[in-house]
Amino acid sequence: MVTLYKSIVGGQTGGQIGGQISGQINILTERQIEILKLIEKDTKISRKEIAQTLKIAESAIQKHIKTLTSNNFIERVGTKNGYWKISKK
Repeated sequence: MVTLYKSIVGGQTGGQIGGQISGQINILTERQIEILKLIEKDTKISRKEIAQTLKIAESAIQKHIKTLTSNNFIERVGTKNGYWKISKK
């Protein structure tokens, strides 16, 4: 398990994803961690469902997804009937 976010005041907060993500902990925002948690729970979750769950605009989700994919944290396998794959392990 790996800590994706550490609180400034100490201790662990946020989600934990299996595997090891070295040197990139600081590039994830709290919102991106929330998105990773949702994807971990349901790999077939859509951008629209993520937006509804987090109560933010789909365009904001798209920006977070772009960051997560460009940094190789996740990848989309397939299209409409596809699924998310967590890449960093």
